[in-house]
Amino acid sequence: MSNKKRAKKTSAHLKNKKPQNLKLAEQYYKMLAEIACDYPITQRLRKQLYPGFFRRIFRKMIGND
Repeated sequence: MSNKKRAKKTSAHLKNKKPQNLKLAEQYYKMLAEIACDYPITQRLRKQLYPGFFRRIFRKMIGND
């Protein structure tokens, strides 16, 4: 298998896997928020899943979606 085909297959695989991981992370966050909403890990996860306005704009500007 050539490198281009392998890279294309890998990137397609990662694109398909991302939404599933995102769903899992959101479920994990909801459970954590019910148990320990003030815990630092919960707050960090919330910031990663639901970034603020300026962080979203900055990520779009640098191309890091």
